[in-house]
Amino acid sequence: MTKRSLYITILILAVLDLAAAAWWAAGHFNSDGRARLFDNDDNAVMADTVPNVAHPDNDNYRTLNGYTFYSATSYSEGEYTDIIRVKAIWPVKINGEKGLAELKEALIGKMFGKQYDDIKQAFDSTLAHPKFVGGVHNVKRLDKMPTTVAGRGMEHYYMAYPYVASDRLVEFRIERSIYDGYQAQHEMAMAHYDRVRQQVITIDMVLDLSKKDEVLKHVNSRINRLVDANGLKLRNTPNLPLEFMLTSNGIIFFFPAGTIADVETGPIEVKVFYKELWPLLSTYFKEIAASNAHFKIYNRPEWNSNPHHTQK
Repeated sequence: MTKRSLYITILILAVLDLAAAAWWAAGHFNSDGRARLFDNDDNAVMADTVPNVAHPDNDNYRTLNGYTFYSATSYSEGEYTDIIRVKAIWPVKINGEKGLAELKEALIGKMFGKQYDDIKQAFDSTLAHPKFVGGVHNVKRLDKMPTTVAGRGMEHYYMAYPYVASDRLVEFRIERSIYDGYQAQHEMAMAHYDRVRQQVITIDMVLDLSKKDEVLKHVNSRINRLVDANGLKLRNTPNLPLEFMLTSNGIIFFFPAGTIADVETGPIEVKVFYKELWPLLSTYFKEIAASNAHFKIYNRPEWNSNPHHTQK
């Protein structure tokens, strides 16, 4: 081969390399230059978008805030108090509103533990019924917040607010807690809304639950990594927890206190990446994972006045 032929060959190879790099970039980056999360999503179908309103900032909410204070007399130990506080950052308009009523229904059920016709009925009913423990009489409503005496008063807190939003998802966080003057008990739940398909998302829409055992292998593998990395005393789980969060690159499973660890350890969060779960994700959710972007995390709202116990 002559020197001239060698130069021509090198030039051709260089052009081919550049063409190959451009082809790879076209296949592995979204139109906004953001790298895709996966390399094995060639069969994922990009979901339809809702024109012009596919970003979190176009969602509208209103704040609902209510509280009541009660006192009562115990037959054996004198006066008891009960404090009820309810706060919600409630969806008024969300991109893709066909399923908005379904989202509100899911929020009401998870926030109050039962279903009501609408949020006003849920507020009014919850605030109108004190939850004293044991036999009491002379129940009366108070004009100002009482001081809760340990073991002789209860404080109940209910909160719901948008926690994460993106082009495809709006996820709400629901918090419930009870404080008896000694310790607080917290419960947390999530509600997930697909703003393109305009429907609430449940776990069976995210994962192929016919392959539940394989999913559990990945979850328990992550639990074991937490044990190795942090020295936590955790147990493997035989079941998927009820509550989860859909992040930009994986699922966070929320295990309540006492499920995979001692009660004193508190709740445990276990994250498994979509890339690990890809063969076990539903076709529907693969579309979401492949077309999702512009994640925004909202700040947790504060109460208008400080309760006796502050949730973290």
